[in-house]
Amino acid sequence: MRNAEDTGEFVWNMATWAQREAVNISAEELPPGVDEFDRAGLQKLPSRRVKPMRVAGSPIQFESVCLNTLRFPGNGPMGSADVVFGRVVGVHIADEAQDAFKGPQPGAA
Repeated sequence: MRNAEDTGEFVWNMATWAQREAVNISAEELPPGVDEFDRAGLQKLPSRRVKPMRVAGSPIQFESVCLNTLRFPGNGPMGSADVVFGRVVGVHIADEAQDAFKGPQPGAA
């Protein structure tokens, strides 16, 4: 969240079940200079419209420009709950994700 506010850009990456533990790790509040991708064991993909990287293996990604942030205080080890709103400037959808939303095709057995 801090990176989105500092740079004015972010990428929303849909997580898969296999990425669930890495997503929890990436939510940790880390000191400046610590790479979230390295910490969570995720691979990077370059973005096309914004500087932040995308997560390899994420089936859907929204490259976005930061508009506003709402911060809700927390009391657990993960700290506050933050919601970042942005304007989407680029969308990436993996073929298999598109196929999953099409549903049954006419004539398919």
